[in-house]
Amino acid sequence: MLRLTLAVLVVVLLLATSVPAEQDGEVRHSGKVVEIADAGRTIVLEEMLAWHDRDQPGVVHRPISLTRQTAIDLVERTEQWGEARTSMPGWKSTAIDASDIRVGDFVTVTTAGRARSRAVALQVIRPGA
Repeated sequence: MLRLTLAVLVVVLLLATSVPAEQDGEVRHSGKVVEIADAGRTIVLEEMLAWHDRDQPGVVHRPISLTRQTAIDLVERTEQWGEARTSMPGWKSTAIDASDIRVGDFVTVTTAGRARSRAVALQVIRPGA
């Protein structure tokens, strides 16, 4: 009886401690910027999720708020090789302002903690660049 009680207690403790970690973890969303709102403080991201069937594509419009602390980088391909000398040339990353984000940019947004709609970091890739 004591073993059963201890086993149940261990399982309950493991489940209880794993839920906050999932809620506080980092989440990424990727898609195209379709709208810039609130004087540039919010972007609306068109994100492709799993399709339900051919008549129900998994497209969602996700508003993401930007703060002064949001790290925003423009990521561009470079033809220069890095020190690793991998099979593909690398990428360079340049810090930009939120005002430099354009409708049509492809972005990857990183959120953290319980604020799932607030960007901690944002990587921007320009179409055709």
